[in-house]
Amino acid sequence: MARWNRQKSSGEEVSIRRGIRSPGIFILLLALAGYLLGIFWVCFRQELWIQQWDLFGLELLRKAEYLEIDKRALLFLCIRNRLGAFLLLCILSGSILRWQAVSLFFLLGGFFTGSLMEVLAIRYGVRGLLLYVAMIFPQYLCYLPAFFALGKSMVRMEERFLGEQGREQKLWQKRRKVRTAAVCFLVVITGTLLESYVNPEILLFVLKTL
Repeated sequence: MARWNRQKSSGEEVSIRRGIRSPGIFILLLALAGYLLGIFWVCFRQELWIQQWDLFGLELLRKAEYLEIDKRALLFLCIRNRLGAFLLLCILSGSILRWQAVSLFFLLGGFFTGSLMEVLAIRYGVRGLLLYVAMIFPQYLCYLPAFFALGKSMVRMEERFLGEQGREQKLWQKRRKVRTAAVCFLVVITGTLLESYVNPEILLFVLKTL
């Protein structure tokens, strides 16, 4: 949980601590809660999500084997979607809504992951799980650590001192967040390239072999 504490050092300098001591665990718990909620939702509404939802029907999957993918158009789509979410989190990181943004982002991410995996597993068993892996590999090797690191930087426990020392420390903390965001941005860009040019080949190969 968030903590707000005022402490005095040996002198008169007062510090303010805020944030979460274990942001990584906090984010993982949010994602896990969303994942389990997605599984329960699919199991609870199987008729709606499986019998009437033909997004992953056999006929559609067979047709997908012969699709020709415009990788340049896919790249622009990935950049718009992935970087849109990334930039929105960056903007909200400096606002009072950062807790809500991080919580909602990872809850929804876990929910969609759990629901999609459950639908594919019920429809196709182990083949459905292999299909899911093919859908997210290898781009999620970039997306997951990038968004995880960004989320941690948004809710990390910080200690801020008042006065001159506080201004210097605040500047240093801002620089650290900017460096983290810049590295994560490059990793997300790498993920969009992998999603656009590498993942389609893997997905088509898996579709043909299932």
